[in-house]
Amino acid sequence: MIVCNTVGFVFNYASRAILLILALGAIDRFIAIFIPFKYKTYVTPLRVKISLGVSHFISLLLTLAPFIAGASYKLDENYAACHYSFTDLIKPKCGEEGCDNSAIILNTAETGSGYFFIVLLVVVLPGVVMVTSSLAVVYRLFGRINEKKKDLRPASTEEKK
Repeated sequence: MIVCNTVGFVFNYASRAILLILALGAIDRFIAIFIPFKYKTYVTPLRVKISLGVSHFISLLLTLAPFIAGASYKLDENYAACHYSFTDLIKPKCGEEGCDNSAIILNTAETGSGYFFIVLLVVVLPGVVMVTSSLAVVYRLFGRINEKKKDLRPASTEEKK
């Protein structure tokens, strides 16, 4: 249990943090290419430190969520990985005195919507930011390459006369 909790925590924290940091890098690249003269005013060392700190804080908060609520990571033998076990939050707590029939989460749909929000915040949103900013950067760079090619072409014979 301790090994699975540790491995699950490290894997989930690292995967969430790296996605958010990659999204920050995509935004940085977008600003550097689209508004290069204002880059140093928008991207300051303090803002970089704050954005990295916020991304790590979000990752840490979302990774610690199962522990805060009393759940843990469980080994999924099909994938050989440790995942959140939301069933711990839904099942009644049982101890030496018997079972307490009041579950932490009474509505199981809330668990699914909470997990959907986590996936949306940490996976989908950074993915959309990375893809759109990268496509915009590639489009802009190819546009500049095509402009350079037009400038380097020799003048046609009609223009010479």
